[in-house]
Amino acid sequence: MFDLFFIVPVVMVAGVWLFILVNVGSNSKNILRDDIACADRNTEDAAKKSLRVVRIMGVVWAVVVAAIVIYFMNSHSLIFEFEEGDLFLLLMGIFFTVLGFALGRVFSVSKNNSQDKDLKLVGNIFMISFMGAGIIMLAIVAVNCVQLPG
Repeated sequence: MFDLFFIVPVVMVAGVWLFILVNVGSNSKNILRDDIACADRNTEDAAKKSLRVVRIMGVVWAVVVAAIVIYFMNSHSLIFEFEEGDLFLLLMGIFFTVLGFALGRVFSVSKNNSQDKDLKLVGNIFMISFMGAGIIMLAIVAVNCVQLPG
């Protein structure tokens, strides 16, 4: 009962967060589609940056909602059970994998701009290191949760 008491504010915050992300994303797309608004270089750059942030925050939103769903399924289901350590490793593995992908996308450079090779290298290093750590954590969870007969 105590866990169910906290699901209402979580759903409300997740809904508001999703509403803001959808509105900012649609406004940025509308600005990028409009030729008059894109005539100003600063407006176009701001719309591209906000769209990139919306995409990354959308992934973070999905991870947070997935973590909440996994937590509530784990606490109220008789079939689906993780131990606390496995649940923590699962959530951290998902978080690090998404964070690595997001950091790689943030530091990615467009194909037209080849001057920022160092920035692209930083993005690749972040992506490989964080996603590698996340995948290793997910593999550990898979090994721990698979119980072989015997």
